[in-house]
Amino acid sequence: MRRIAAIAIGYVLAGAFIGYASLAAGPVAATLAVVMVIVLVIRFRHQPERPGAFLLGIGLAGAATLLHVIATCVAPGCSYAPSTWPGVFVFLLLAAMGGWLLLRAAGMARRAGARNPFS
Repeated sequence: MRRIAAIAIGYVLAGAFIGYASLAAGPVAATLAVVMVIVLVIRFRHQPERPGAFLLGIGLAGAATLLHVIATCVAPGCSYAPSTWPGVFVFLLLAAMGGWLLLRAAGMARRAGARNPFS
């Protein structure tokens, strides 16, 4: 079970990297993130913690990056795009979906007889 938790943590970190890269590198990294999520969701029944952890990482890193941009933009000449707030909302929505998938994976593992998949 510790192996499952370690894999989930690895996917959170990979998602965080891709979430930041999708903002820093633009459409190429965003396309990579979409492809990764599709591949992980296809394999949801076999390893349900992976897409949840990946989405959680993407969402938290993306929202943290955008919120940092908003918080540090206080000078009179500083401005950010009007689409920044909807972007924060989308990233938080991805994080919430990832958290929900992780909880669902834990419930599926518990019903399958495992004590706790993340212990």
